[in-house]
Amino acid sequence: MHVDKDRFCCALCSKIFVCGSVLRGHTTVHQDHPGYRCHLCPMVYATHPQLLNHLDSHNKPYKCKVCNDRFINIKALSGHASAHVKLQGVRPLRYKCPHCPRTFYHSGHLADHTRTHTGERPFSCDVCKKSFTRHSTLLAHNRMQHAI
Repeated sequence: MHVDKDRFCCALCSKIFVCGSVLRGHTTVHQDHPGYRCHLCPMVYATHPQLLNHLDSHNKPYKCKVCNDRFINIKALSGHASAHVKLQGVRPLRYKCPHCPRTFYHSGHLADHTRTHTGERPFSCDVCKKSFTRHSTLLAHNRMQHAI
C-alpha cells in the first residue's frame, strides 16, 4: 500500500518502508515461500536476483546518485561520477533496460545491468565454481580468494 510519495506501508502488518521494492521483498515474510533472506542483515527479497543486487550494498557501500551503480571505495565512485559529467550532454542514453526505467550509454553496461533482473551469472571461477554477473567481479574474486 502506497502511503505517500516517500513511504510504503505493508497491508498485513502496517510496517512502513521508504522504498516500494523493499516493501515487496518484505511481503514474502507473510507468504508460504520464505523469500530470499540476506545473511548479513534482516532484509528479505522476493527473488534471488533482488537479493544478489542487495548484497552489493554490503560489499560496495558507495552508491552513484545518477545511475545507482555501487563501488567499493569513494575513489572508485569519484572516478565513475566524473564519467557522468563528461558524458552529460554529449550523447543520449541509447540503451534502455526492458525490465526497468534504467538507460545506459553503452550496450555492455546494459548487458551487465540486465543480469540483475535475469539472475544470469555467466562468469565462473575455474577453482571454486562460484559464478558472477561481471567479468571484472570474477577477476577481483580470483585475486582476493585464490591469489590468481
